[in-house]
Amino acid sequence: MPLNTRAGQLRDRVTFQTGTPSQGDGGQPIMTWADTQAMWADVVQDVMTEGEDQEKNRARTVWTITVRYLATLNERMRITHDTHTLQILGVVADKRRRWMTFTCIEEV
Repeated sequence: MPLNTRAGQLRDRVTFQTGTPSQGDGGQPIMTWADTQAMWADVVQDVMTEGEDQEKNRARTVWTITVRYLATLNERMRITHDTHTLQILGVVADKRRRWMTFTCIEEV
């Protein structure tokens, strides 16, 4: 996590979304997502990998998102940035609770 992050580096807009389980028309379980918190962030697209998932090749992009500390943000949320929807893999907060860094993936 960048210890020297400054507010001026938070140049990208991201939105944290909270999922609510519900049922579709046929009774199947689905997750409905609603915007929870929009904030400025430092967004870095790190690595693109390919993997096999149920006999399909899927591209995965790893992202690092750094935001100001907010106690209500957690791994059960997801993040949207421009046209990208990112699944949160983990979050680390610095000791002084000024910054939070999220490691995310986007499956294409």
